[in-house]
Amino acid sequence: MSIGYYPGCSLHSSAKEYDLSTKAVFKSLGIDLKELKDWNCCGALEASSLNPLLSLALCARNLAIAAKDYTEIVIPCPVCRVNMLRVEDEAGKHPQLKAKLEHIIGEKLQLGKVAIKHPLEIIINDIGIDKIKERVKKPLGNLKVAAYYGCLLIRPSRITQFDDPENPRSLSELITVLGAEDLNFPFKTKCCGGALLMTNEDLTFEMTKNILLSAKEIGADCIVTACNMCQMALETLCIKAGAKYNIKLDMPVIYFTELMGLAFGIKDVKGWFKKHLVSPSLIYSKVG
Repeated sequence: MSIGYYPGCSLHSSAKEYDLSTKAVFKSLGIDLKELKDWNCCGALEASSLNPLLSLALCARNLAIAAKDYTEIVIPCPVCRVNMLRVEDEAGKHPQLKAKLEHIIGEKLQLGKVAIKHPLEIIINDIGIDKIKERVKKPLGNLKVAAYYGCLLIRPSRITQFDDPENPRSLSELITVLGAEDLNFPFKTKCCGGALLMTNEDLTFEMTKNILLSAKEIGADCIVTACNMCQMALETLCIKAGAKYNIKLDMPVIYFTELMGLAFGIKDVKGWFKKHLVSPSLIYSKVG
């Protein structure tokens, strides 16, 4: 079985371990992820702030490319996914906007033809927890995990239509079926502040500190996330935030696909872990 795959910019660079682990986990589940041909950047958060039409056009082009070969695409980056979903939402409501986007990209938009999904959404809703449980070769006993959703995986809920935006459970269900202990994490849906770093550094440090410190206080061995932007913010800012507040915040922040790879017994996990700035190597001693 093949599904279209849109990695986005960061999974080809700063979040390479997310890219590798996602492909490996899906392969082990019998799904071949086929990268879209000639895809382009979605515009991230910056383009939508500076030029909303450009942001929509960038994503519209990707959707037009996807529609040529696929009826379903998986997008690991929540920011990229929301941007793609916004094109479907706004162009679907405004025919004139749809026509303008088609003129800009030189392609017809087949709205609704391509299902736009996050890999966690496919794992929970399409594959199902029972099938995931069958794949577990190395239950993650003794590992205590804080599930962190961030903002855009589940919001805006009208567009994402995945999980409860106030009390999501998808990551918790996955963590539990992999054999680890899912902790009650009060900051699981709080913003990491990553998008504010260039305009309000102090606020970003405070938001990052609150998430990392909360995970530490509840006894977590690691934070598990489904967002590459959140992972990058928490991992890269932990030292600066710790220094600012004179506390140690060396909390490993790994992707849910890496956790699955560990439980599935995929041999490449150590290679993924080596790419992290805060080493998750102590996780091995917890799971045996």
